[in-house]
Formats: sequence, C-alpha cells, structure tokens
Amino acid sequence: MWVLSYGSTIVAAFLPFYYAAGRGWCKGAKCRIAVADALFGLIYYPLLVFLAGDACARLKGSIVTRWLGATVSSEILGKLLASRMVVHLIVVFARNTETSQRTLFVVHHAMVIVVYAAGVGRERAHFWGALAALCEVTNVFLTIEELIALVWRTSDSIFRNINRAVFALSYVFMRLLLFPVSLVGFLYDVLKMSDAQSAQLGNFELTVYPIAYILVFLLSATWARDVFADAPRVLNRLAQPFRRRRKPRCRP
Repeated sequence: MWVLSYGSTIVAAFLPFYYAAGRGWCKGAKCRIAVADALFGLIYYPLLVFLAGDACARLKGSIVTRWLGATVSSEILGKLLASRMVVHLIVVFARNTETSQRTLFVVHHAMVIVVYAAGVGRERAHFWGALAALCEVTNVFLTIEELIALVWRTSDSIFRNINRAVFALSYVFMRLLLFPVSLVGFLYDVLKMSDAQSAQLGNFELTVYPIAYILVFLLSATWARDVFADAPRVLNRLAQPFRRRRKPRCRP
C-alpha cells in the first residue's frame, strides 16, 4: 500500500535530520525532534508547493479536468500529504504539544489523511486538493521561524523580522483568503456542471470537500491570533531604518 511505502520513506528521510539535530544544536529527545521536524520541513514544504502549483496549472482548464483530471504531480502530492500526516501525528505527541493545540492538530491531520487518501484512491477533485495545498506556502516561513527560535535563538534580527512579516502576509493570502475563495469556486463549479458530469462524482466529493475547506479555514482563523500577535512590533522594527532621524535641538 502506498501509505506504507511513502510513510516509510518519510521516516527514513527524517532520521538523518534527527541525528544532525543532536550534533551540537540541542540536547534532549523533544528538542531534537522539533529541530529535525523543522529541518525536514525546509525540503518537504517547498516540494509540496511546487507539486501543488504544477497540478493547479495543469488541471485548471475546465470543469472536467478540475474534477476528474489527475497528473503525476497531483498524485504524488496527495500521497505525500496523507503519508506525512500519519507520520507527523507521532511527532505531535512526541513533542509534548499543549493539549488544546494537540487536539487541533489531530483534527487537522485526520481530515487531511481522509481527504487526500480518498482523492488519490478515487481519482477525483485533484485540482481542488492541489489548490488547498497551496496553503503550505505559509509553512515554509513558519519552519524558518521555528528553526531560528530553536537553534539560533536570535530574538530581533532583521532576517527574522522580515521572515515574520512575509509569513504573516502569506498567511493572509494563502489561508485566510485562499480557502473562502476556493470554496466559492468549488460551489460555482458544482452549480455549473451538467447532470452527466455530476453523476461521475460521489457524495464524498460534494460534501466532505467543502466541509474540509470550512474546517481548515476555521483552524487557520484560530491560529491567526498567534500569527499576528507580534505584527505591530515587527512592522515597527522593519520601518525604523526608513524613518528620518530627528536631529537633537541645541539649547541656546
């Protein structure tokens, strides 16, 4: 089964990062897992974004391709996402995440596993799965932020502030706006498709997919408070070099 093969490949790719994390970067299993997870993400998330972008570009042309089409990139994307979520559930518990956050992660991961595994197995709605996966752009910058916090621990460097600003900006467009806009396009296609096209779809695609869009949007909205909590300070810090320095007034 592809879940086992992809999952074992992900675990095998994760282990060198776990080993590297213990070579002077941090001590303790929890810290090593967190650093290894972030290092792995530097490769994994850009790959997902590339696959999602390629699949969207190839499948966007018509209702038929959006709902019934599939590409090599969309199949690999679905398998990678579902398998990674299975493996990452172990990481979530191993990192001793807070109970409230752990619950949200479990809900998110379980939903991703169901939706993308079904998409691969049923060969339906690959475009909409790839479109949703574009949200992984935000995780590229989040991973960099996690590495800075875990390894370099620089609290106020210009690079970190730029990364935080880009992360917040990407979060607005690739999560808070992406999912509502995608849902509108999804429903527009459903209303526009012919009876013959609709007959080729099942209740799963017509019900679970929009529910998944809504749930991921709600989760993203829940996490948004943490994302934007430090935004005013970051913007103020980035704006400082561009402000005119006031010359001190000389007293007579």
